[in-house]
Amino acid sequence: MSIRFRINRPPQVADHNLNVWFDQVTDAINQLPNFSMSSTTNGPNSQVTGDSGTILIDVGSSATTFWAKLSGTTTSGWTPFYL
Repeated sequence: MSIRFRINRPPQVADHNLNVWFDQVTDAINQLPNFSMSSTTNGPNSQVTGDSGTILIDVGSSATTFWAKLSGTTTSGWTPFYL
């Protein structure tokens, strides 16, 4: 399951600098990529569906923890990030 955070802009307040800061925080949160969490033994290819641009945290894989869906069909195209 992919999760994507989206928040609305907060109501305007009298302080212009605070409004600018609220807008920047809102924009930063809304630009975060989709992310998913999964538990696999051999990584997500052929097992986990996702859209291009999704980040996956694999809590069951012994070799790789983070994956990115860069291309491919619904269950292929996952690329590992080695940290």
